[in-house]
Amino acid sequence: MPVWIGAGTHDIGIDFSRKERTFSHSVDGDIDQERAKIENDLIFAGDVAAAGMVDRAAAPRSFQNATGDHLETDGAIAVLRLRPIAPFARTAAQSDQ
Repeated sequence: MPVWIGAGTHDIGIDFSRKERTFSHSVDGDIDQERAKIENDLIFAGDVAAAGMVDRAAAPRSFQNATGDHLETDGAIAVLRLRPIAPFARTAAQSDQ
């Protein structure tokens, strides 16, 4: 059975470093909100057969990323079992192309 692993952050801004002369993005510090959004979007779409949370006791709860954004989390990982997807059925119009 294939396993898919993903991560997401909610971008809330863009920063320019004069020193590095580059752009970077700022992320929402409540990273659990984006995890919940991804999980809820998949559930809403009807793609989830089962869902649960796995606690990671050793995971940091408060930290900074490489660009200095302060991040907070409960440390859990959402685990979703996705429903099988039927093979894409080509329509007659698509077959003619």
